[in-house]
Amino acid sequence: MVRVGFSNQAGETVELTAHIKPFMTHHDSTAHYQGKASFEITDVAFQASVGTKMDAPRHRFEGAENIAELDLDRMILDAVVIDARHASPEQELGWADLDIPQLLAGKAILVNFGWDRYWGTEVYRQHPFLAREVLSGLLQAGIALFGVDAQTPIPPEIRSARPTPGF
Repeated sequence: MVRVGFSNQAGETVELTAHIKPFMTHHDSTAHYQGKASFEITDVAFQASVGTKMDAPRHRFEGAENIAELDLDRMILDAVVIDARHASPEQELGWADLDIPQLLAGKAILVNFGWDRYWGTEVYRQHPFLAREVLSGLLQAGIALFGVDAQTPIPPEIRSARPTPGF
């Protein structure tokens, strides 16, 4: 199994994965039903905001919609996949590095870095990113949804800024 660790706020390295274990086994539950029935309850624990996920507007904007409030029709969109598999670790990709069509309004834009090939290695954290002018241009083009196959599309010099300016 591939193991990926990150440091938490206390400086401890934690493994980013799902932890699955019995909460109550069939054997443990039998006593509750005088031996006539049994069941198992499984405990699943994992970190949020890692791996395949979707952030709702509330993730960034206090008082905005959370995932439960988003209408599913807003996620069923025509999509454009931008092939960025040629990118190198920590490479900034500008307009000249990407083949992006002109008509993007109302579409889902998905950037494929192919970065899953580095899962479980240090290189995974050194993913490429889109130049600020590309991200701003996509927003100005009226895209409806944006996704990448890396931790974030945001340039490293502004990732730690709170709030992240312009994003």
